[in-house]
Amino acid sequence: MRAKEAFKTPDTLIYAEARLAFRFAVLFSEEVILPVSSYFESELARRILHEHAGLVNIGCIKISASESSLEEHLDAKRRQYVYQSPRALFNAYRQDHVVSPPSYRRKPGGSSTMGITQRWHALLNTGRLQEILDPYEEFHFPKGLERVWETVPERLGTRAFIAPHALKILQKEGITQIHQSMLDGVIESSYISGYADALHAGIITDLVYLQSPFEVFVKCPNLSYTYLARMFTAVELHSLISRATIHNLIALKYSTTWSFLADCLLRQFPLSKQMLSFAEDAANILKFGMRSEQSTEASKHTVYTQHQTHRKGTKEYPVIGIITALPVEFAAMKQLLDDIKSLNITGDPNLYVKGTVPALHNENTDARHRVVLTMLKRMGTNSASSAASNLLRSFPTISVVLMVGIACAVPYPEKPEKHVRLGDIVVSDRRGIVQFDNVVRIDGTIECRDAPPPPSAKMLDALNLLEVGQFEDKRPWERYIGTIKEAMPLFSRPQLADDVLIDLNGKQVSHPNDRQRIQEQPRLFRGVIGSSNTLLRDALFRNTLRDKYDLRAIEMEGSGIAEAAWQFGQYYMIVRGTCDYGDGIKNDVWQTYASAVAAAFTRALLEQLRAEELNS
Repeated sequence: MRAKEAFKTPDTLIYAEARLAFRFAVLFSEEVILPVSSYFESELARRILHEHAGLVNIGCIKISASESSLEEHLDAKRRQYVYQSPRALFNAYRQDHVVSPPSYRRKPGGSSTMGITQRWHALLNTGRLQEILDPYEEFHFPKGLERVWETVPERLGTRAFIAPHALKILQKEGITQIHQSMLDGVIESSYISGYADALHAGIITDLVYLQSPFEVFVKCPNLSYTYLARMFTAVELHSLISRATIHNLIALKYSTTWSFLADCLLRQFPLSKQMLSFAEDAANILKFGMRSEQSTEASKHTVYTQHQTHRKGTKEYPVIGIITALPVEFAAMKQLLDDIKSLNITGDPNLYVKGTVPALHNENTDARHRVVLTMLKRMGTNSASSAASNLLRSFPTISVVLMVGIACAVPYPEKPEKHVRLGDIVVSDRRGIVQFDNVVRIDGTIECRDAPPPPSAKMLDALNLLEVGQFEDKRPWERYIGTIKEAMPLFSRPQLADDVLIDLNGKQVSHPNDRQRIQEQPRLFRGVIGSSNTLLRDALFRNTLRDKYDLRAIEMEGSGIAEAAWQFGQYYMIVRGTCDYGDGIKNDVWQTYASAVAAAFTRALLEQLRAEELNS
């Protein structure tokens, strides 16, 4: 409520803007998520939720926090806000509210306090502390600021990481030049961006009275309140959206009229006669409900048909297929898909889950890839080829198939740059797959027959972008590994003691020093992946294949996927997490973590692809 306190903005203006921004969010998103703190700490938020109880009841609105349940979150907050805390916050979690809370959704990725603490320390580590606190160099901070600043998170103990609590610690140490608004800038921006990134959500920005004065950077597209308000005013929908009944607002949200109009607004198309015509239909729906759209749909049949055809590949139908061999791989990949729904296709034995992942997007666009995920009935190249063929037949809009899951690591302790360990990531590069059981014997030698085609240039470009990001200390897959681990603790990384390599004489081999390897994180390798119907448990044969084909990993499905993709004229890529050394030593300890790293890298890879590249 900074607008009211600092600028004396009338309550009526604050309420009207908050209410309209809320309705914009409802119309433009599949789900509106509020931090639990907004419900408990803001009377305005509860008032708006009460007025929109109809949306709450059908699941359009949810509240979210990092704890496993709302009750657990309340217990944590009551410990964080003690008697010395601001009185309003202390009371907020200790009194009953008339308005019932919406359903609860757990926020992945850890608590907000963790994100704020990371940002707090990062300002010290990057040397930007005084730049952020005092960009205009108006103050002279004491020499001990950095030392005290570093101790604040620990000294907070169980108290909430909010500006008033942190300010008291700084002032107690004699640092009086820092004001609460300076700390608000550090804490609030971390809090908002942390929520948005963890939930893969956008936020409403550019509000007139309620806009945060602090910079907030989130990865998902945002909605500009001022832009939408101006456009809705231009097409005479502004006041109608504000006054519409819940029933008519929902009717508009799920109408074909709104599907077209929202798409034009998100793409920021200039006003056209067609947009004005659809805006007129939207106005009728807001006034009278769905009957108004049904009465005009016949006259616009041609327009709808053209519009749906244009959007067929981008909005409704999947363009990416992901195949896993094992339930553990399927579970990890499913955890990283958004908007998931189960799907059965008549005549197709595969069972599918449909979902979305964010795409690389231009500013002000909400680009997402439509994805289908399926699992093999059994392991092996034949089963993989059959499943991929069924997938491509059922979903002809798919242009890329990815095989995602576990594989055998191919170690090379004599050459650290080629030494693949357990829990690493191996991705097929331009040399693709070697099917080493599809061979021809000539004069006592064995040679592989026709090699499967390589992955597409588009997929390799995405892989290149992720490799470039590593030099900039950007490894987005690490965050997604954490997301899976948070939801399913069994997918945590095993101990280093469980990564045991045995030589051909049965003796344990020490892993070489590798400057490119980050402790407790997977290393990324790109190269040739060996594939066959043979379950490998032979270290000597593994090393022979390594030396002959320069392999990085060995698995059992990739060549089948590559063959099916080639038959249908589509592209493929293989993404593997390594879980054993193929040396006859039974070790399932790394399977869950290897599944997680493969799924996490797949999500990061797809986020480097523009939606229009695959839709074309």
